[in-house]
Amino acid sequence: MAVIHASAVIAAPIEQVWDLVGDWPGISNWHPFVEKSELGDGPPAHTAGSTRICTLVNGAALTERQVERSDERFMYAYSITDGPMPMKSHKGVVQLHPVTDTGHTFVDWTITVEAEDEVLGTITAMFEEAIPLGLTALQTKLA
Repeated sequence: MAVIHASAVIAAPIEQVWDLVGDWPGISNWHPFVEKSELGDGPPAHTAGSTRICTLVNGAALTERQVERSDERFMYAYSITDGPMPMKSHKGVVQLHPVTDTGHTFVDWTITVEAEDEVLGTITAMFEEAIPLGLTALQTKLA
């Protein structure tokens, strides 16, 4: 098992950051690894149980299911349910917190993944690149 964690401060109010990050099927609007994203079958976008289909810039496709969501707490948890990576389990959590003295937003992103030992390092390295890249893109987009 591996836990990958990254965080960043975004120079924008939490509601503005959540408008972008909390738009479940809209991850392609800000994450540079995701070329296209759309809502999958099932519940509405802002509901636990909803799915999104992401096409990555390398052409790979992922299906992700939102397993928990709280607009009041500015967080969601999700799991990759289908894709090219041979994982036993995956859970990502994105949580926003207000930085009260500046009006900025602290974004905390953690992924826990289980995979066979021979592929765990490769999968971990991919997430170790993807998460900070997404956070940097958020900083740039909302600057």
